Amino acid sequence: MLLSILMTLFGLIAAFEGCFFLTHLHKSFLIFHPERQAPLSKALIIWGILLLIIGVLAIISAVDYRMKLATQLVVNKKRHSA
Repeated sequence: MLLSILMTLFGLIAAFEGCFFLTHLHKSFLIFHPERQAPLSKALIIWGILLLIIGVLAIISAVDYRMKLATQLVVNKKRHSA
């Protein structure tokens, strides 16, 4: 149960950071100006996409793990009651 919660939380944080990187491609921060520096802009795009994919996969794995656990509990309950 705790693993599912932590995986979901990790997935949400990673997906949020990925979306943040992708939506802030044209906004400067302190000394960083992605609109002027092509390598920084490319890095933001790559890391944004990767973090978004990692976040979605982490959320799916947390839900899938929970479903497998629930299925095993139901199957074991039916075996013991028969």
